[in-house]
Amino acid sequence: YGMVREVSADGEFGCAPDGGNQKFFKDKEEINEGVREFIKDYCVLFGPYNLTPDKEFADAYYGKCFDGSVDYSDEVKRSFYNDNAMMNRIESQLFY
Repeated sequence: YGMVREVSADGEFGCAPDGGNQKFFKDKEEINEGVREFIKDYCVLFGPYNLTPDKEFADAYYGKCFDGSVDYSDEVKRSFYNDNAMMNRIESQLFY
């Protein structure tokens, strides 16, 4: 479903119409699974070096993902949208 815009007194959700985020939701599920597998593999690699995964590593890695040094495929980039039905009612792709 689209972005939640309201919740009624009886707990019913009012949602915006489906947009790009919903159209490419399966892509995001696959990307998320790949990230989860990467993290599992990375944590296994910590063992022989007596290192501990920490927030600083996660922050640094995340920063590298968005500092322009990673070349994402168009397939990945097309699936990420900012949809803000509350403020400007505009949906925009994050990578374009």
